[in-house]
Amino acid sequence: MQGLQLKLSDCLTLQDSLNSVSAELTAVSDAATVHQFTTDLDNVSSRHASTSAEVDANIERLQNILKSWNNVRADMESCSLSLTDARQLLTDALPQHQQDLQLQSDKLQVVTDATIYSVSLKIMGAYY
Repeated sequence: MQGLQLKLSDCLTLQDSLNSVSAELTAVSDAATVHQFTTDLDNVSSRHASTSAEVDANIERLQNILKSWNNVRADMESCSLSLTDARQLLTDALPQHQQDLQLQSDKLQVVTDATIYSVSLKIMGAYY
């Protein structure tokens, strides 16, 4: 983008040079030639001004697009991190948690079985 602006400023230098040459030529030329030089120089100045404005507008538009794209990329990265966290939660944490729950269940089952056996012995002992 800066390259375009540098080229436009180079055109300004060229335009200044053309103005100097035109001034020298008009001093030694007839009225028709002076009029033609003035008209052509005005056209060049006008084209340069409109091109410069167009380039500036395009640069601003590109900067806005770049800013929007950076915002989209930041949103995508945020979503990606959220999805990665969700995937990790669903794939890593739950099976491990499930294993812990299974171990606790197995311990409770052993305790329950032992308790039932103990109670059964007491009941049977009470009848004998």
